[in-house]
Amino acid sequence: MNTTYVQGQTVQSGELKLCILSGNGPTSYVATGDIIYNPGAGDYIESPQECCTQSGNYELLPVPTSAGYLRAGAPSPSQSGWRWIWLWSGKQGVTVVQNVAGSGMTVGTVVPIAFAGGTGGGAVGTVTVLTATTISITLTQTGSYTAAPTATVSGTGGTPPTLTVALQAVSGPVAAGTNLSAEVVQFGAIVSQL
Repeated sequence: MNTTYVQGQTVQSGELKLCILSGNGPTSYVATGDIIYNPGAGDYIESPQECCTQSGNYELLPVPTSAGYLRAGAPSPSQSGWRWIWLWSGKQGVTVVQNVAGSGMTVGTVVPIAFAGGTGGGAVGTVTVLTATTISITLTQTGSYTAAPTATVSGTGGTPPTLTVALQAVSGPVAAGTNLSAEVVQFGAIVSQL
């Protein structure tokens, strides 16, 4: 994660400053963690604090990139020696089931699921037409919600089925490859040039 100063200034040699830093999540999350970059040339992050994203969808846990002295573990002057592990914040993701059969659908057709309404966001999925009346549902992202959205499909070559959306608890680490670029993070840290 590239960081910038929200509150605090570039530090001078020998100084320690408590700062608030900001950044956006990665476009494709790596399960080993999102590297936290220093906010400026030679401005080393000494101790980032746990935080939540501004949306409240995710919690971030800072962990060192290697054991021992953190700056020595940083692979370059721009990298801090810390990384974020992204976790769900306890909100809920969607599950989707076919509630009412379709009719006259074209077998093999694959169309996206349109999610609308609810409170939250991020659900992504497709349906594959198996028979003229049934589908297979694939969710690539369950999203994060406090109230369920509605789900619809079109373009099946006939009358599409009716879908029912329910919520289930989401916990644990975020899946590798998740796009988190819309998530804004602000966190406290000590920054130094020591």
